[in-house]
Amino acid sequence: MGSESRHHDGLHFWTDLFHIEVVDEATGAPTPEGDTGILVMTPLWNNTVTPFLRWNTGDYVTYVDHGATDGPLSVFPIIRHGARTAGFFKVSGININQTDIEDFMHRQDAVSDFKIEAVETGTLDALRVSVEIRRSAVASDETDQLARSVKSTF
Repeated sequence: MGSESRHHDGLHFWTDLFHIEVVDEATGAPTPEGDTGILVMTPLWNNTVTPFLRWNTGDYVTYVDHGATDGPLSVFPIIRHGARTAGFFKVSGININQTDIEDFMHRQDAVSDFKIEAVETGTLDALRVSVEIRRSAVASDETDQLARSVKSTF
């Protein structure tokens, strides 16, 4: 639905393929540029038999008409993700279902306990996974393997 520029200042939404709106959660009225609201979108083209109109994504976002880029993406508006209202979250544009990642972590034999956070560093976001490794395991080996598994799975 969009992509980042080299400036990483948000997702340039492909408005030639999707109609997007940022609306007030309570009233459904459009929010002013730069204010936080709920992302509502309608695909203008769909290759499946499940079209939808004005889908409330559950994403709290801000809309900015122009970002820092002056390249080809500059014709597209920017959406900056703020938070989720549902049981999954986005990290660098990737949807991560909370239940899926919890199930994944519980299947890791070397992990005794864990905490998962979506963190923002400037305009980039990242997934921070903190783990408690069982005593008999080599922590550096286990965390290296876990990092590779998280990246390949999610």
